Amino acid sequence: MIFLGTTLIIVSVLLLLFMAVAGLRRRRLSSVVFFAVACYAIIMAATAGDLIRQYGDELYLQASLIYGIGSIVLLMSVLFFSELVPGRRLSIPIWNQSDFQWHTNFATALALASIALIMIARENLMMNWNEARSSAGYLTVLSTMFFMLASPGIASAFIAKKLTLGIMLLLLCVGLFVVMGSRASLLGALFFGMWLMLLRARDAGSRLRIVAIAVVATFVVHFFLRTLRGLGIAGLLQAFDEGNLLTTLLAVGGDVDVSGGEAAIPKYLMFAIKVSSIHDFGFMTSIQRLLLLPIPRIEGWINKPVDVTYLLWEKGFQQGLLDGAQGQQILLESYLTGSFGSLHPTLFGEYFLVGGWVSLVLSTVVLGAILVAIDLFMHRANRLTSLALCGPMLVGYMFVARGNSVIGLGYFFYLGVIVSLLCYVANRAKKLLQLKPNQALNQPEGGSQ
Repeated sequence: MIFLGTTLIIVSVLLLLFMAVAGLRRRRLSSVVFFAVACYAIIMAATAGDLIRQYGDELYLQASLIYGIGSIVLLMSVLFFSELVPGRRLSIPIWNQSDFQWHTNFATALALASIALIMIARENLMMNWNEARSSAGYLTVLSTMFFMLASPGIASAFIAKKLTLGIMLLLLCVGLFVVMGSRASLLGALFFGMWLMLLRARDAGSRLRIVAIAVVATFVVHFFLRTLRGLGIAGLLQAFDEGNLLTTLLAVGGDVDVSGGEAAIPKYLMFAIKVSSIHDFGFMTSIQRLLLLPIPRIEGWINKPVDVTYLLWEKGFQQGLLDGAQGQQILLESYLTGSFGSLHPTLFGEYFLVGGWVSLVLSTVVLGAILVAIDLFMHRANRLTSLALCGPMLVGYMFVARGNSVIGLGYFFYLGVIVSLLCYVANRAKKLLQLKPNQALNQPEGGSQ
């Protein structure tokens, strides 16, 4: 049973990696989803023994089938919808030095705006991120979105050879992270830099080395940011005053998950399959939430389905899934923030959870259409818009793969609107500034008549 299940997972990995490599060669951003889903499949195969001991071989085989069928449906749906695009023009634009210079300036302005907004929104900047999270308002949300768009500019600054501005932007973003605790925002800089390196690699060997470095760097940075976020400004200052700042940052306890929680994702997939129920989680709930993204929630008037990752966390809490050191850490963060946590059961676990096989197939087909639509948008958008959105979308696609597709694809919708508005305002301001000197030149000597 374990051999058959692991064989299915390996086949899934090969299919997913084939699509990831093919997409990367065509400069398609959606290739990241295939690669990330393949990575979680590899983790699942590597931890097969532990999963079978905890859930049994029949559930493991079912999880393998779900992964296999989900991978095939995702592959076929992306290929099908890609054929509907004339010429299959779905690649992101090729950016030049002037584009990276613009992106650097754009990101620096957003980082400064993010700092200004968070200073207005927060009465006390010394609060830890989880202490401030429960009272976050619209200004905090906008500040976080600006931060998300700003951090990839670090990579652009170094490519544009603006080293001083790049270092300054890096320091600004690290400071914002310590205050706000948004790991996704800062990871955008890492992912964007690695993506640009992959696009510029000349051969397969170079790409493999970059991917290996990216995987290791992601785990290291993810874990380090988790530690840094838990300390906050007050904790860092206290550690500095006590003379043990470096020791505090590098401390790793015996029960700490050095993967930053990623290694537990296959376990959450198994649990999601076990508790899958339309009655408890609804039918195709994530797709419903995606369709409702443009509509704001109005209490008592417009109510959206609850995110299934929250419901899965609640179910896991009720059934003892959160026992142990890792679970206790999740419970502690939820207690401090005054809100439910979330469990991410991989992309296919998220879709199977809300309607079984029917939901898995239909939801994956819809996702394939959305991925192709985003690729098409990134191809047709002007180079500056696609450049501004690339970093956050890479992080968003990681969320999609780990099983929170609503949040991941929501990055594209909400940040896309913000970037479009900012570009429109910038263009209008540029035209007005150009118009005033022309009016001054055309003004008759001695004033108007």
